[in-house]
Amino acid sequence: MPAIQPARLKIQAAQLAEKFTDPPAFTLGLNELLEFYADRTYRPGQASDPQPLLKAYNVPTPVLRQVSKELSKFIVANQDAALALCDALWSKPVLEFRLLAAMVLVRSLSSRWRIFSFE
Repeated sequence: MPAIQPARLKIQAAQLAEKFTDPPAFTLGLNELLEFYADRTYRPGQASDPQPLLKAYNVPTPVLRQVSKELSKFIVANQDAALALCDALWSKPVLEFRLLAAMVLVRSLSSRWRIFSFE
């Protein structure tokens, strides 16, 4: 796992977010990003943690947070594409894909609720 360089991560996440409306290309790009930042030294089960049920890259939290942040402007603009992306992400049996799908879904729902707020 390389050290996280915030400027580089921001560029990588922005390039990935541009593929927002093309779920197959997005999932491929996300897989490459996760491979780049994967922690290959982590061995589950050695520190009393149970074996994971899903494959996990064990990327640092800032990686998924930055991808989610870059996606937020696209989610607000195109909520139907956000739901399609959620489906594509959730279909992959990888922990980080499913975490990102949940993040996208929450952002999509929260932006819909703001539209219908009574303020």
